[in-house]
Amino acid sequence: MFGDSLSLAELRKAYPELYQFMCQTDPTFEDSEISDSKEVFSWSQLGKSLKDQDFEHDFDMSQLLKESNSVNSLMIIRKAMSSIFECLNTVHVQKTLKLRLEIRDLCCRLQNLQTSREIDQHEIYRLQRENDRYRRELTQQASRYEDRITELQGVLEELKRKAAEMQTSATSAASVADATVGVDDLVEVSDNDTDDGQDTEGACANYEYDSRENDDRSDLM
Repeated sequence: MFGDSLSLAELRKAYPELYQFMCQTDPTFEDSEISDSKEVFSWSQLGKSLKDQDFEHDFDMSQLLKESNSVNSLMIIRKAMSSIFECLNTVHVQKTLKLRLEIRDLCCRLQNLQTSREIDQHEIYRLQRENDRYRRELTQQASRYEDRITELQGVLEELKRKAAEMQTSATSAASVADATVGVDDLVEVSDNDTDDGQDTEGACANYEYDSRENDDRSDLM
């Protein structure tokens, strides 16, 4: 595909102005692809035509030479156009070859970029799947932690309730103990008061007895 030369018809399409300029050199030259039987003058055909003619009739030699020169001019123009188009074809191939190489290089680079893009997409999809998996695992773990925290909060509330009950029981027991101690103290105080009264009464009796004895002694004297 690359490096193939172009035909004259393709070059005619590629360089129409040059082709038109070259064709304008002679009005009788209408097409670049005239058949060989029409564009090449054969001297054998000229001799055959001369034999067929009647030499008794006069003919114009200058007209014959003019036609011969015209045919030779057409042949020269034909060869010149072929040479020019070959040169143009060579230049065209050299210029387009570089473009083809650049296009091939760009195609290779584009293919490599597409391959790299596909690899990157696969990597992105893999990372997304891992991210989704980690997110699910973290969600499940957070749910378990929330359940555990709720359970621990329930246990803590139960312990607080039991501690409050124990504190209430301890306070009640302390109040009962204080009340018992107060009653015992009152009983002891009452006993002490009774003993003191008895001692006082004895002391009073002794004092009266002593007073009587002293009075009797005074009377005797």
